[in-house]
Amino acid sequence: MKRRIITSLKSLLAGMLVLSAMTAAHAQLGLSFTSGQTNYTAGQVNNLTFTVNGGGSTGQWIDRVSITVPASWTINSAAPNGNGGCATNTGLLQVCSPTASWTKNVNVPCGTGAFNPTFCGWWQSGAAQTYTMAVNIPAGTTGPQTITMQGTGESGTIQSISVTLTALEPCVLVCPGNLNYNLDPGACTQVVNYDVFTTGTCQIVQQTCGFVGSFAPAEVDFWQVGGGSGTGLPPAGNAGNGQPNILWEETS
Repeated sequence: MKRRIITSLKSLLAGMLVLSAMTAAHAQLGLSFTSGQTNYTAGQVNNLTFTVNGGGSTGQWIDRVSITVPASWTINSAAPNGNGGCATNTGLLQVCSPTASWTKNVNVPCGTGAFNPTFCGWWQSGAAQTYTMAVNIPAGTTGPQTITMQGTGESGTIQSISVTLTALEPCVLVCPGNLNYNLDPGACTQVVNYDVFTTGTCQIVQQTCGFVGSFAPAEVDFWQVGGGSGTGLPPAGNAGNGQPNILWEETS
């Protein structure tokens, strides 16, 4: 009798361990969430890129991936836009600003609210998914801003991960004061060397334009490029013509 009871207890414990292991594996999403940007620029549209990856074959199939930006930001557009469906690896895009969601179908709502698990998700968390958003960030936004990804598995398991973006401080050129030089007798030009200092986050290039010949350059324009602005050099011939990204110009 004792031997039978012990055997039964062993079988019961083994069954419980197997069930526990299956439950733990089923509950594991194993997602990761990264941002392609570390900064944002207030007062304009920012193009943001995010990557969601996960635990390979140990990961659960996913019913919904939602990315939520701060409430004052507006999502103008997002990509990609797939068809959804079971095991298609292409989520159906739904935008409910400040959230964009990639879901199995329209019965899985946009956002982070509850829904009935489908038990046949559109994506397994082993293959990387890349998402892009065009987000309008209001002027006056300052300080660290948090963006949160929430993944919901086909069994209802939820995992949330956040990233933080910091404000891109405006680039300001600190110009020297007036410099006066007396030309040598008979000289028409003078080479002047001086330093221009900056404050804020600056990625600066310069473009020389204007007249050619003995009086060149007539104008040197300094431009902020890259960073959160996504701007580059102006089109040829437009330097100095009131373009919005010009920081400072010197004319002779």
